[in-house]
Amino acid sequence: MIGENIKKAIEDSDLTPEQVAAHAEMSVANLYKIYKRDSVESRYLVKIAEILRLPVEYLLYNKKVSKNTYYNVKLNGIANTMGHVTKQKITIPGNLNDNSKISMDKVLHELALCRAENASLVKELQLKDEIIELLKKIK
Repeated sequence: MIGENIKKAIEDSDLTPEQVAAHAEMSVANLYKIYKRDSVESRYLVKIAEILRLPVEYLLYNKKVSKNTYYNVKLNGIANTMGHVTKQKITIPGNLNDNSKISMDKVLHELALCRAENASLVKELQLKDEIIELLKKIK
């Protein structure tokens, strides 16, 4: 069970549950609740693995790993860690080749869409700030 694996990993570490909970941005009570569950939100799992300096698969599957395979998730990146667990390939746009399912044109198009949406949201935020200032002056 994932919760039991997390509990054991914390007990085996030099950290307190309070320190782990603080790093995972959760209450200690919620951490204790995770101990009893067979599921955990990925954002908490990543943060817990990160502070314990354990691979995510150790917490998920209690997969025994040698001392040499312990690593800091922050250094290797969660995408690489989860890709290893699920046997998925992670493609970085700078390393695209002809066999890749992702094309650079598509990546650039998506980037342009994100920039346009960002600009629109910034403008909307500015307008809301102006309205707030006008309302303050009315009072």
